[in-house]
Amino acid sequence: MRCIALRRSSPVLQRRSPRTSLKATVEEAGATTHFLAIAKGSLNETETFLFLAIRLGYLREQEAAPTLGLITEVGKMLTTLRSRLI
Repeated sequence: MRCIALRRSSPVLQRRSPRTSLKATVEEAGATTHFLAIAKGSLNETETFLFLAIRLGYLREQEAAPTLGLITEVGKMLTTLRSRLI
């Protein structure tokens, strides 16, 4: 029995209907936005623990300020990326 290797440029793969291709693209975008939402949730959780560390006295606000700035910046990037995919 012989196996045939399909390359990405294979005519079989290129013959997919536009509807199938569009459906795959939409599903891929949906999965990506799902993972971006998870990332945003993790970012918010990190921010919460940082504020908790400040409140409990483990960290001073001045020490946390650079990290809080990065959290804000990454949050904006995730929001922008997700809005462009929807």
